[in-house]
Amino acid sequence: MIAASASFETRSHWRAPLSGLAGTLQRWAQLRFDFGVANNVTLQIRGAVQQRLAIDAAASHAAIGFPSSGSTRDAGDFSVATLIRLFSDKQKKTALGFRAETKLPNTTQSKGIGPNTTDIYLSVLASRKLGNALVFGDVGIGILTAPRELDVQNDVLSYGLGGSFHLGRRIIFAAEVNGYLTTRNVIPLGTAARGTARGGLSWRRGAFQFEAALVRGLTANEGDWGGSVGIARTVRF
Repeated sequence: MIAASASFETRSHWRAPLSGLAGTLQRWAQLRFDFGVANNVTLQIRGAVQQRLAIDAAASHAAIGFPSSGSTRDAGDFSVATLIRLFSDKQKKTALGFRAETKLPNTTQSKGIGPNTTDIYLSVLASRKLGNALVFGDVGIGILTAPRELDVQNDVLSYGLGGSFHLGRRIIFAAEVNGYLTTRNVIPLGTAARGTARGGLSWRRGAFQFEAALVRGLTANEGDWGGSVGIARTVRF
């Protein structure tokens, strides 16, 4: 099985993790690929081909060496993850799994959007079917590289909780919250806590699935409201 999707997302009052730049962020051609490499193993690839930040000079606190006005463009960070299903949800039991994810340093640090770091996330996954609904969640740890300090990292608590519900044969409503928290008193620059909430609808038409969602930042650096639209397709072998 291969599941692929592409989407466009826009976010207002978003703040970059390292540069201090703030403004309206647009992510073009956000790609998602899920490859079923075995009955219980899935390989995931996520990332944006291009992203653009329209800089709000009044809201930004730009550090030296970064642009401070106009706009800046850059490639998005891509991540590669392996999901292993340990127990399925047969006989009305909760499904459990494990995910190991690596975020690659695809961004150019001087562009001011991304931190250009390699980060690792390890988490436990769970899901449960309840009639026409599916409830899912995850909890784990993230090891974030401090982009401006040598031999320094920030170990954070990652989380996610959401659900989906079939409104009909072709329409699904889904919502989730996800992000990570840090408990350090002195937080290395570029590794502050981040989190978002999103909810939306997907509509299946033939072999394709059309998606639209609203996004809300749960932390100040993730901004206010935003939205996304996309298209997806699943091919089974």
